[in-house]
Amino acid sequence: MKVYQGLFLFKVNAIDDKPQNDTLLIPFIDETGQFANNIFELYKLTYRKSKTSISAQQIDRIKKTYVGKKFTLMAYETGKFTGLPQDYLKYRPTRTDTNFHFQNYLVVISVFTSGL
Repeated sequence: MKVYQGLFLFKVNAIDDKPQNDTLLIPFIDETGQFANNIFELYKLTYRKSKTSISAQQIDRIKKTYVGKKFTLMAYETGKFTGLPQDYLKYRPTRTDTNFHFQNYLVVISVFTSGL
């Protein structure tokens, strides 16, 4: 989905040690400081410094050390309503946003095993 372009998502393989048959990709918030949600956070996590632009070569290099790793986590699922409600544009100027919907995400509170 376009809304997730540029973000990192978790692919959930099992919940409470029960394997999942369907692929579940879900956004997350990390309370442990061990995971990045986007390339700039990953750069900061990897090199301990911030950057305002990152080359395609750097992106490929640091993604290889992060994307696709497996973890065992303690997390809970929550969510929020997001987007523009129906008839919003009758009262406010036009703006770009998603349709009104409920968005689920994980909140990571502990890491038991790390693939990093």
